[in-house]
Amino acid sequence: MHSVHSDSRETKERTASPLSRKYDLSSGPITRSLLRLTAPILGTSLVMMLHSLVDMWCVSQLGSEAVAAAGTGGFYIWLALSLASIPRIGAQIKTAHAMGEKQYEEAASFIQTGLFLACSMGLLLGLILLVFRHPLIHFYGFRDPSVISSGITYLTTISIAMPFFLINPVFSSVYQAMGNSRLPFLINATALSANLALNLLLIFGPGPFPALGVFGAALATALSQCLMTILFFLIMFRSRELPVRLHWQAPIDLSKAKEIVRIGLPYGIQEALFALFSIVLSRLVTSFGNQEVAAYRVGAQAEAISWQTAVGFSSALTAFVGQNFGAGKPDRIRAAYKSALLLSASVGLFASLLFFLFGSEIFALFFPTEPFTVEAGALYLKILSYSQIFMCIEITTAGLFGGLGNTRIPSAIGIVFTSLRIPGAYLLSSFLGVRGIWWIITLSSIVKGICALLAVFYLKRFRPRVFFSPRS
Repeated sequence: MHSVHSDSRETKERTASPLSRKYDLSSGPITRSLLRLTAPILGTSLVMMLHSLVDMWCVSQLGSEAVAAAGTGGFYIWLALSLASIPRIGAQIKTAHAMGEKQYEEAASFIQTGLFLACSMGLLLGLILLVFRHPLIHFYGFRDPSVISSGITYLTTISIAMPFFLINPVFSSVYQAMGNSRLPFLINATALSANLALNLLLIFGPGPFPALGVFGAALATALSQCLMTILFFLIMFRSRELPVRLHWQAPIDLSKAKEIVRIGLPYGIQEALFALFSIVLSRLVTSFGNQEVAAYRVGAQAEAISWQTAVGFSSALTAFVGQNFGAGKPDRIRAAYKSALLLSASVGLFASLLFFLFGSEIFALFFPTEPFTVEAGALYLKILSYSQIFMCIEITTAGLFGGLGNTRIPSAIGIVFTSLRIPGAYLLSSFLGVRGIWWIITLSSIVKGICALLAVFYLKRFRPRVFFSPRS
């Protein structure tokens, strides 16, 4: 039986077109292939990080109240986007497996199904956020009416554009699964440029443009996401440089939708709970004042230096491992994981040093005239610095499991220890104030990183066939 599968796979590889071999991650030098795939993904992650930082910097020029307003609405957007992980992860993994098996029509079907699921979820989630925008913002308990009003405005604007927010991550992931990470980078960079220009025009209103403040920030973000979706669709359906072709009239395969949901659901639940827990933590932080909320919000954006980079390595690893898992090449999987883990941990070390030594300087860029906010933010980053390496390890290891089609293990680790942040934050904050919240975030990240490594060690040591054997 094994020889039949091997012969079939070898035949497919011999008959693959030069175009398909261009995107083949199951052959060639491992480190070079991984870095070739990773570099544009890291560029995309950097662009996404800059996208968020540009938004936050522009809003911060309006004051900490504006940051608090946009930040609270942003947490709900994060919650909605976390559910996009279901079609994103499921479609990416199944597309990578199909690419590794040289089943390009199968890959196309998974891509179209994933996009359909993302669009449907975006419409539903946008409607929910729009209908319940008032109680969602009032949940935070702000006393300043201007913060409440701005938060509702921000959430309303973003909710209308929610389908675009969910579709774009799916597009980026399936392109990466096909071995083409350059195109998502270029499209994200284009959207970043558009977002920067729109922010300057709509928030501050130079010349004849009206100054729209927080509403302008939300509108700029929504329009740039819409632009990304248009570019992705035009290229996906018209490009002749991809081994996978999509068709507008192609029907949606319900069996593939179930498979995508089955794989993506554990990760989606983990991400949704993570966002939900962050909302609860933000509600607790709110009781300490607007400066602490701003510190939490901007500090999270600063952490994107390591978080987004680790996500980039994780996405590359998922695509690389997925294709090699479909092709039945476990040795390449092991070598790729070691390389990605080393690189990701190095980035975590850099972020740790940066946050520990230059936290005040980072926050001074956002709040040059608010010394109390700078002090609160510097404290947050200093405490957060102890966890950056472990966070990178956890996220990168999730990419390994994802490529193997096993999203339950990393999701279980994330759900269990992230959920413990809530009781831990309430307990420690009663003794340490807001520092207790910062410490529980850091400690839980450290534990998650250690558990991720232990899970890999256990499966490699005691269940190697389950973990690294090719698919039958």
